[in-house]
Amino acid sequence: SYCYFKIQAYRSAIETGKRCSKFHPTNTDPIVNIGKTFLHIKENDSALYYFEKVYPNRSEDKGLTEVLYKLWNEKGNIERASFYYRRMQIMGMVK
Repeated sequence: SYCYFKIQAYRSAIETGKRCSKFHPTNTDPIVNIGKTFLHIKENDSALYYFEKVYPNRSEDKGLTEVLYKLWNEKGNIERASFYYRRMQIMGMVK
């Protein structure tokens, strides 16, 4: 999927990530990469879906937590944004 992403074949990158996640359901990287691709092409609702899907298995991932905070904040969902902001505080990312 990374190769497709590099040549800007974003839909192929997403489809490849989906296939990879089916073959390796315990590996969270394909799901994160799908979210990153959607984020790159500014399909934030789809990015949110995939990032939320993977978050329970990567709750200590500071970058993922920050992206989820920003996306929910941009959508105006204060409740969800606050959840991730509190997680960022716990992880020492903000005071």
